[in-house]
This record gives sequence, structure tokens and C-alpha cells, in this order.
Amino acid sequence: MLRWRLRLSEYEYEIKYKPGRINSNADGLCRLLPHQETSTINTTNVSELNYQNFIKYHYTNQEVITFEKEEKPLAKIRSPLIIFWSQDLDESNQFSDFIKSHFNLNDVNPTINECIRLNNINQTIYLLFGTNCHFDKLEYKDIFQCLLNFRKTIKNNDFIFALPERHKNIKSNQLYEMFKYSSSISV
Repeated sequence: MLRWRLRLSEYEYEIKYKPGRINSNADGLCRLLPHQETSTINTTNVSELNYQNFIKYHYTNQEVITFEKEEKPLAKIRSPLIIFWSQDLDESNQFSDFIKSHFNLNDVNPTINECIRLNNINQTIYLLFGTNCHFDKLEYKDIFQCLLNFRKTIKNNDFIFALPERHKNIKSNQLYEMFKYSSSISV
């Protein structure tokens, strides 16, 4: 496919986007989405922010986003951290040892879709509880509700966050779009 595009790049032509049909295979050239102007949504009105509106917004304003993954130990990250965790505070979470050694979790009794802010001298961690048990699958709808509660919890000076990769079934692009839709946060 790449050779085909390189060979075609020698000629002057224009690729016109043709949307595919449901349950059909798309060819390589129709997968290029046209650049569209993104519509702005007033994010100050929380009643407009719901998962159904996000789905409509996301599929009308698609763009390709690339992320740079940076491997740092948790103790060295200075940006506030966002960690999705289960309500049962399971030990299998890769961040549980770090969080339990640096923060007091004895009086934490989380509910689903709740956001808890933990402060330390050097670091702030936001725990978002999207599932009841650690073996439950984290769904996009639950993430969206967590982000709306997260929006209420953040301080005005926190605008850049680190989001460790935790769940394999959650795509970074979809998560980024949820952040962009629900607030003026950059991840």
C-alpha cells in the first residue's frame, strides 16, 4: 500500500473521501479522512456534557492523534497523575504499592465514578474509580462519568496531566477526545 501511494504521489491527483458502508471493507485510499474544522462546544454547561453528546461529537470531529510514550518511574513524574482504579482497591494495580506507601488510604471509601484527589509534598494523584471490582471491564461510558466528576475535582492551576497506560482495551485517542470534550485539559 505504501509503494502504491509513493508511486501515485508522482502524479497530480486529488483523493476524494468517500464514506464506507456498514459491514463492508474499505480500500486504502478511502481511509484518509478529510480535514474538517472542529466545532466548539460550550463546556461550561455541564448539563450538555453527556456520553451520547460525546459520541456524536467524536464521530463528527475525527482526527488522527499521535502520542509520545515516556517511560518514567511514578516517583519522578511531577505532573498530576490520573489513575483509573477499581473500587475494591485491588493489589494487582501496578501503582498500588507506590500509592499505598506514599498516601494514606485507610479512610478512603470510594464509590463508582468518583474522583479522589491525593496530595503529597511532591505529587498530586487523582484516583478515578470506574469499576466495582478489579476484574470488571472498564467501559468508555464509565470513564466519561469519571471525567465529569474529575472536572469538578481539579484545581484551576492543574492543566497538564500524566496518564499512565493501564487498560489495554482503552484506546489513547478515545481517552484524549473525552478529555478534550469534557474540559480544557491537555494530557
